[in-house]
Amino acid sequence: MQKNVIVLQGKFDWKDIGGWDEVYEISDRDKNDNIMHGKHVLKDVTGCLIDSPNKMIAAVGIRDLIIVDTGDALLVCPRNKAHQVKNIVESIKRKKMFDYL
Repeated sequence: MQKNVIVLQGKFDWKDIGGWDEVYEISDRDKNDNIMHGKHVLKDVTGCLIDSPNKMIAAVGIRDLIIVDTGDALLVCPRNKAHQVKNIVESIKRKKMFDYL
């Protein structure tokens, strides 16, 4: 048994951010339901999460995609398949490409 441990009951909302689809669901969106981080130029883009702090992203006519640029890797997937990103992570591990994790 640990000594000097205090447990307090808290009453607050909690959302486990386990993937990009959850990030989309809890983030503030623009009038076209897009979430944008970084510089961007968009035409006819709806329901997308685009996170690119270092590169300008230009997109035309896309819907419901997740696009994440980390500088050395680019993720593009439909929002409804975001849960499958874990399969990509496992493939990267099997290929011993640990620099991309």
